[in-house]
Amino acid sequence: MGDVILQTSLVELLKEQHGDKVEVTFLTSKEFESLLTGHPHINQVLTFDRKMQKTKALIEIVNSEHKKKNFDLIIDLHNTLRSTIIRWRFFYIPSLAVDKRRLERILITKFKINLLKPFHGKAQVQLERILFDFSGILHLNYHRHRLSSYIDREVNYANPDEAPISSTAYSYTKKDVIYNPEQKWQKKQYICLLPSSAHANKRWPEEHFISFTKIFLNSSEGKNKKVLILAGKEDTFCRAFDVLEKEFPDRVYNLQGKCNLLESSLLTRDALFCVGNDTGLVHVAESFSTPSVVLFGPTTEDFGFYPHLKNSKTISLQMWCRPCSTTGKNKCFRKERYCMTHITPQAVMDEVKELC
Repeated sequence: MGDVILQTSLVELLKEQHGDKVEVTFLTSKEFESLLTGHPHINQVLTFDRKMQKTKALIEIVNSEHKKKNFDLIIDLHNTLRSTIIRWRFFYIPSLAVDKRRLERILITKFKINLLKPFHGKAQVQLERILFDFSGILHLNYHRHRLSSYIDREVNYANPDEAPISSTAYSYTKKDVIYNPEQKWQKKQYICLLPSSAHANKRWPEEHFISFTKIFLNSSEGKNKKVLILAGKEDTFCRAFDVLEKEFPDRVYNLQGKCNLLESSLLTRDALFCVGNDTGLVHVAESFSTPSVVLFGPTTEDFGFYPHLKNSKTISLQMWCRPCSTTGKNKCFRKERYCMTHITPQAVMDEVKELC
């Protein structure tokens, strides 16, 4: 999901500089459709079920639309085996593919040789990779080291109510669907916890989230504030947070499985801030100018998937074994994941104090 949010930066720049001369069709997984529907810079969203549909079905989707629109260019922003097959199948359509820096990622995860650091900086690795790789070919007025100012124009602000937001987030402002039964919480009077992640090894322990919540609610910063826990239906481990609802009635709401992706996104929009793992909802929150505290364990900020708002914070530990994989799915060779378990609730609270 984080990929999808970051990839819209290129779409926005394309439309900004070429206007209606460019018609954009965005192909993505069905689960992310709500993130892009209504996007002001995307003309059409095509979706497929990546769990049920095979590559052949995906080719048929692209072929059907190509017959209608006669695509001039395919831009592969994921550069996976599946998307590469699509480019090969439609070899007669000019195509571009993002450089995923696979060699650099192998070097840092396997041999701890970090060649990504020259790109490391304010939101540079992922966003700059996309914009810089394509700027010359697509005749975009973009140069390296200008990305920070490009992002600052959208996300840095003094008054949250006047904050400009990205075009991805802007598409949500026209949607009134939001999960808030009986108006139990008010805008900017609650925080969101994002305990889920695509891979279990990237999760901060539930007991740490619970301890942090107690510290926050009992602090001066948490006075009169509420805590919303956002997670999907499949994240059954979040049932552990039910104890917080009992201990702090009317202050903690475990919304695991109660909100769809759009509703969860809108809840991050109105949050005071978010605390979570290296997960896609963090990027959604930031597109709304909602600052976040993000915890990194088996992955690293050098991959580029880290918060870019000035007010956002990252927490990680310097360990010789980090990062151990590019996605965080590899099982730790230890019995305990020190890179996550040794990030203390109090350390997170110390960062939160600077946001309040």
